[in-house]
Amino acid sequence: MMAESLESRKFERKPLFDVPLPVRGKTKEASSGAEPIEPATSGPGPTMAFSLLTKKGNRQQTRTVEVPSDSNFAVAMKNQQQVEREEQQRIKNLVLNYDLRENEEQDGEL
Repeated sequence: MMAESLESRKFERKPLFDVPLPVRGKTKEASSGAEPIEPATSGPGPTMAFSLLTKKGNRQQTRTVEVPSDSNFAVAMKNQQQVEREEQQRIKNLVLNYDLRENEEQDGEL
């Protein structure tokens, strides 16, 4: 029975690891008044900045990675963000419509 379960789950896709970045205070460089160093663009065309979360032992670090805007990763992230915004807007409209209907029903009863 356990072998069957392992076989059936062998080809399932694993969920993406998508977590928010940890909240942290200002870094020492920022508090000393130093200007942040802008990453050099390696090629022509626009780039997108992504935060890469790394973990060494118990210490988490974030690094900024510049990715070309036309790369598969950047396009997929833009699409995902657009879908999430549309879904959030749809939910917002549903809630607002529900409130409007509820108010109209209450006004009709009076």
